[in-house]
Amino acid sequence: MCSNSKNGLTFTELLVASILIGIVMIGIASFSFVVKQIQGATNRSALLSMRLGGAINYIRRDALLAVGDSSSRGIRTSSTGQDRSICFRHDTNNPVSYADDTWVCYCYGPPDDVLKRCDNPAAVPPQNDNQCTTGATDVRQFSFLSDIDFFNIVNDSDGRLDYIEITLTSRYDSGNPAHPVNNPEHTLTTRISPPGHGR
Repeated sequence: MCSNSKNGLTFTELLVASILIGIVMIGIASFSFVVKQIQGATNRSALLSMRLGGAINYIRRDALLAVGDSSSRGIRTSSTGQDRSICFRHDTNNPVSYADDTWVCYCYGPPDDVLKRCDNPAAVPPQNDNQCTTGATDVRQFSFLSDIDFFNIVNDSDGRLDYIEITLTSRYDSGNPAHPVNNPEHTLTTRISPPGHGR
């Protein structure tokens, strides 16, 4: 007696199985790629938010410490061409006189297009970002800004200081156009009304 039982796969079955395994592998690879893209975009966005948050906190802290009154403002600004600067006067221990106070300034402009923070620059307010470093005791740079107009001083109807609005806009890579995944762009805005600055 002769028995013809098939225990192996036919060529067609082997071909179909190989194609199905290939489709499953392509699906797994695509899913892995998408997850890595999402993770990278989330990391870039989180890093950008932390940078902007740090810069806003620096400015906010210095603005809250500003002292002055309507006859001697403790906030000075300059807008020369594309250069922008804002300075805050800080009390050093003698609240009766402004003569011994120090200044903290933030400057932004070409050619570096970075936001610089400087203590006691030679000129208050600096006319350009190079003057921010001249004579300054401490200089910090925030080199990610892409927006030139980062402050707005708002006065009340009598011309007295009401609040300062700070707006920082930045991209992950400021040299390239914004893209929601590859090069996210964020904007943070805050309003500050210095408690030590009289109306």
